[in-house]
Amino acid sequence: MVKFRKNKKNTTNSESDEQKSKCDCSAFNICKFFCHEPEFILKVLLVVINLFVVLYIIAGNTLKLNSSVHATLTSLRVNQSLHYPSVTICQHPALRNINMSKTRPESRLLMIKSAQLNKKAMQNYSTISLIYGQCSTLVPQSTVDNVGKRFGYAINLTYVTNSVEDYKSLGWHVFIHESTHKFDDHCIDDGRADYFYMPISTEMHVKLQAKQFQRNGYCRTESQVEQCYRKCFEANSTTGDLGCLGAVITNRSYNFDDCQDDKLYKMFLNGSLEENLMNRTECACPKVCRLTLYEAFLEQSTAVSTEITMKGQLLIYFTNKRYLHVREKEIYEWPQYFADLCAVIAFCIGVSMMSIFNIVYKFISMACCSQASLPDSVKSAIAAGSRKQSTVF
Repeated sequence: MVKFRKNKKNTTNSESDEQKSKCDCSAFNICKFFCHEPEFILKVLLVVINLFVVLYIIAGNTLKLNSSVHATLTSLRVNQSLHYPSVTICQHPALRNINMSKTRPESRLLMIKSAQLNKKAMQNYSTISLIYGQCSTLVPQSTVDNVGKRFGYAINLTYVTNSVEDYKSLGWHVFIHESTHKFDDHCIDDGRADYFYMPISTEMHVKLQAKQFQRNGYCRTESQVEQCYRKCFEANSTTGDLGCLGAVITNRSYNFDDCQDDKLYKMFLNGSLEENLMNRTECACPKVCRLTLYEAFLEQSTAVSTEITMKGQLLIYFTNKRYLHVREKEIYEWPQYFADLCAVIAFCIGVSMMSIFNIVYKFISMACCSQASLPDSVKSAIAAGSRKQSTVF
């Protein structure tokens, strides 16, 4: 009987321990767990804070990536061959009272001649500007390998007029611009041309400096930008109903047979159209992706003779082969974005990895308290762990 009682007592104790373990596990609710596990609360807070920091940094870097802020990288380069700019020359006062009955006005009105010693091909064409009147543009067709006055432009000018009241007010407007950019009334507005004034009876020596710009943002080709300005100019409230004079703007046709009674045509001839043109609205056209800007620096200006003549001479040339190359880049690019993202994630994971493991373990332990769904081996392991813990403490 003693042995039977002892076995019964041991069986009773085992059942009591198992029941106690089961009872303790069932009483292991969330409230008591958080009250008796402050370290677990700190670990959860650490993970939450790290997750918030990661999301905040990712959102900030994404906003920087989508921003339109750009930086520029400038480098000094050397050209083996020189690309000379186009030169557009207009008389002052504007030459307007000319024969418009021809299908195409002659470009010899300004008597422009080019004399390059290396015999490079040049092209000269006529342009009609609503502001500057009849102009002539000199366009290079090839490159030049040498620098200096001998290899630049030597342009002889002759002032064309029928009556002169004041010789001191006569001269030429000179525009220096890229050869691929056609001269028009927007040439000054968009900042792509350098300008200076040359009076009659003067010899001017002008040296050039080139700067090349490459855009990285929203941009278009030269022809697309020119087409945008043309449409905007023709649709403007001031010049939208130009009639036959609209052909001057598009440079497609020069048939002026029906222009004699046109009101705006008469405004163009007497120069009063310029005031209305200056008050036009700006065109929201895109920029050119790649462009070259030429800057003109006056080196020498002397009188041709002691007497006032209707002639002038203009020398335009490079003094060196250097040019500035300016490339536009995004201030925050994709490689930097991914690098910052990986660095932040790696740091936060390194800080809270052990906390995440402990949190996962605790939640698994809480889920395992429902012993009805556990196999017998897991139940025995939990009971053995509980007895071992009670023996130690």
